[in-house]
Amino acid sequence: MPTWIVDQAFCQDVSALTGAVSFPALPSFDTGLDGSAFCGIVPPTAEGFPFFDRGAGLLGQDAQEAYTGVDVLETLEEAVNYNRFLARLVSERSHPQDSILDFGAGTGTFAELIRGAGRHVSCVELDRSLRNRLNAQGFPSFESLEDVDSGSLDVVYSFNVLEHIEDDASIVRGFYDVLKPGGTTIIYVPALEFLMSGFDRRVGHLRRYRLGPLKTIVADAGFEIVDAQYVDVLGVPAGLAYKMFEDGSGDLRRSSVAFYDRFAFPFSRMLDRVFQPFLGKNILVVARKPESIS
Repeated sequence: MPTWIVDQAFCQDVSALTGAVSFPALPSFDTGLDGSAFCGIVPPTAEGFPFFDRGAGLLGQDAQEAYTGVDVLETLEEAVNYNRFLARLVSERSHPQDSILDFGAGTGTFAELIRGAGRHVSCVELDRSLRNRLNAQGFPSFESLEDVDSGSLDVVYSFNVLEHIEDDASIVRGFYDVLKPGGTTIIYVPALEFLMSGFDRRVGHLRRYRLGPLKTIVADAGFEIVDAQYVDVLGVPAGLAYKMFEDGSGDLRRSSVAFYDRFAFPFSRMLDRVFQPFLGKNILVVARKPESIS
C-alpha cells in the first residue's frame, strides 16, 4: 500500500479534520531521513485514517501511553557527565545484591549505567515501545508500579519523571509501598517555575518544583528525608538564556548539550556546595522508608 510521509503537525491536523477515532493495526514508523519525528498516512479505509507517531505505534491504540520526547532522551545521552552523576546517586546508595527499580526508565540510559556498576535493575515504563526496548536490553520491565510487588525493592529512583505526572504525590506513595522497610528512594526533578520554557512544554512538563513543597510530598508519603538540595546552579542562568532566545520549538541542540555538560556542569557541581540550599536548575531528594512502621 503506498504511504506518504509528512510532518507530525500535518498528521494531527488531518486527524482533527477527519475525526478519525479508530485505526487498523498497521506497523508504525520510526524517524525521517533527517532524524526528526514523523508520522505516516496511508489511504483511508472504512475505519478512517491510520496515523502513526514516533515511539507511539498506532495512535488509536497507544496515544494515551506514548511519550513523545524520545528524541530529547536521545539528545540528552550526549550529557555524559550529567548522566554519570545521576547514575552515581544510585550506585553509591546501593549494594550489588539490592533490587533496584528505575521509574520512568525511558530509553534505559540510567539503567544501563547502573547495571554497569554491578547492580540489578528493573524498570517501570508506561510507553509500550520503550518498554519493549528495555525488555530487549535485558531489563525486566513493568507498565506501572501496580505491577510491582509491595515491599519487594531496596531502591527506587526516578530521574526527571514526576514533573510529567498529574498526581505526583500518589506516585511517591507508590514508591513507599514497593520498597522494603529501610529502602531508599532517590528523586530528581526540574526546579523553579520561572525557568519553565518551550522545552518544558514540548516534553510534557506539568510543573517545575521548589524544594520545600517537594520535601512535603515525600514526607507525607511516610518517608524520612535523608538529603534534599538544589543541583546545578549554573543551569539557572543557562535556562534563563535558553528561555530568552528560544524560537518556540523547544528543541535542544546536541552540540549545546555536549558543550554545557563538558565545560559547565563540572564547575556547576563545585558551586553547588555553596548554592545547594536555595538555588539550582534541579532538585535532588533522597529519602528512606523507616525500618519499623508503626
